Amino acid sequence: MPDHLHILLGVAQDLDEHVGKKISAFKIKVNALAGVKVFASGYHDHILMDACIRETVRKYIRDNARRAVLRRAFPDFFSRTRVVEIDGVVYQAYGNIYLLDNPYKAQVVVHRADSPAKKDEDKARWAHASANGGVLVSPFIHRDEQAARLAGEDLGARIIKIHNRPIGQREKPAGHDFDLCAQGRLLLITPRQELPIIRSTCLLMNEIAAAIVAGRFSVR
Repeated sequence: MPDHLHILLGVAQDLDEHVGKKISAFKIKVNALAGVKVFASGYHDHILMDACIRETVRKYIRDNARRAVLRRAFPDFFSRTRVVEIDGVVYQAYGNIYLLDNPYKAQVVVHRADSPAKKDEDKARWAHASANGGVLVSPFIHRDEQAARLAGEDLGARIIKIHNRPIGQREKPAGHDFDLCAQGRLLLITPRQELPIIRSTCLLMNEIAAAIVAGRFSVR
């Protein structure tokens, strides 16, 4: 890649020492030959014992070039806005920041106490918003909320998703979320520090979604 390298290394036979020592020696040699620190702090290396995980990594590496082209072609859809203030609290945002300006936003939230009639009413409201250029806003934790998101996406919905952890400086949304970003259909709202997935965090994320729908935010 233009700014980083992926190496997928397979061990074909028994080694005289642990593979980690071989990798360490390799990195030291590369740094010495380059005359600079090629393997900077914060690099990631993993031993992939599971065949399914290896195939997932293989697909990710193959798809990296396409992802890079999309990021260059649609930079506004992969922007990092460092300060989004919601109800007086500062959050981070990643993706199409212009989704916050969409006037047709609907919060997706499901409660266990909701009656069947209430659930049907909500589904109809979310579907209407999705089919008419609206934005669904939610952490999408409950399975019914996730189902509402998938149904909404099929109708063309845009998505503002509330996360419980920040997106790293070099991190990008994975898989389906990446493709939604490329289409300008996704914005991630994240805290500045990771929050545990417990009931209070889920309630907080729903409150953030409600505040966004109500317009209680500002972008700096």
